[in-house]
Amino acid sequence: NTLRKDRYNPTQYQEELATLICKDNRAYTEKLLPNGNQMATKWQPNGNQMATQISIDKCRLVEISGDKDIGGSALRLFDRLSPEYSFSDQLREKASEWVKYKSERREGYKEQGMKSLLRQIENNGTTYGDNAVCELIDECMASGYKGITFDRLKHTKQESRRSGGNVFLDILEDEGRI
Repeated sequence: NTLRKDRYNPTQYQEELATLICKDNRAYTEKLLPNGNQMATKWQPNGNQMATQISIDKCRLVEISGDKDIGGSALRLFDRLSPEYSFSDQLREKASEWVKYKSERREGYKEQGMKSLLRQIENNGTTYGDNAVCELIDECMASGYKGITFDRLKHTKQESRRSGGNVFLDILEDEGRI
């Protein structure tokens, strides 16, 4: 690109131009210092750069909270499905606390998962008692578990049954004679 002499205007960025040289192929490059190193570049912005108005994190939070209302949808699902299952008010309240806990962890339930959870709570409440299941749910929430470990109820029942103190009856029971 060539300009006629009458059309040429010198650049207003004379300081930056002074740090460059024009090679034989008419490409610009930075000048070398006397010791052979290139000149240090300035790392501060020159003032014409705009700061971003919205950070990526804010956009992501809006996307997550706007698109996926995990807490509200899981609680609505629980309220809709729980009357179909027969367990006490105490157990129903504890199950509701569990669903809120999962929502706070941003781990919601879909319909089949909620039905499975309610069925397990109902069955274990019948087998082991409402208090044992409520204590287990409290323990799982306090420990930060992702799920309710119903297997612990089986171990608790075996330990309480064996606390009778008669070792011989325990051995006979293990062998299937009782």
